[in-house]
Amino acid sequence: MTCSVPTENVADSTFGVRKLINDNGKVTYITVSVTETIVNQTGLAENQFSDVSIGLTEPAGGGSPVLSQVGLVIPWLFNGLVLVAQELIIGVPLCFVFLGIVIMVDRAIIPTWKKQFKSRSLRKATSDAQREIGVQSGEN
Repeated sequence: MTCSVPTENVADSTFGVRKLINDNGKVTYITVSVTETIVNQTGLAENQFSDVSIGLTEPAGGGSPVLSQVGLVIPWLFNGLVLVAQELIIGVPLCFVFLGIVIMVDRAIIPTWKKQFKSRSLRKATSDAQREIGVQSGEN
C-alpha cells in the first residue's frame, strides 16, 4: 500500500499507521521516502508529499487448515446451542402450562358446567312435570 502524506506529518503518520496495523494485524515493512520542500520561482514554498509504502500480511494461524476451519464454525455452533437451550428452558415449561390448562378445562370446568346445566334442566323438567300433574289433577 502506498500513501502520499504531507512532509511535515510523515513521522506521526507512519507511527500512527504502524500502531493501528499492529493492533489488528502484522506489519511486514514500512518504507518512507521523504522529499524536501522546494521553493518555487515565485518564492513561495510548495507543499510536497512524501511517499509511504506499507507491506501488510495477515496474522499466521500457525496450525492446520482444519483447525482454522473449525475455529470459524465454533461461534455458529455456540450460537445454535444457546438458542436450543433457550427453547428448552422456555418451551418445555410452557408446554406443561398449556397441558395443565387443557386438563383443567377438560377435567374440572366442563364437568362442572355440565352438572349445572343438568341440574337446571332437571329443575325445569321437574317443575314442568309438577305443572302437568297439577293441571291433570285439577281437570279430574
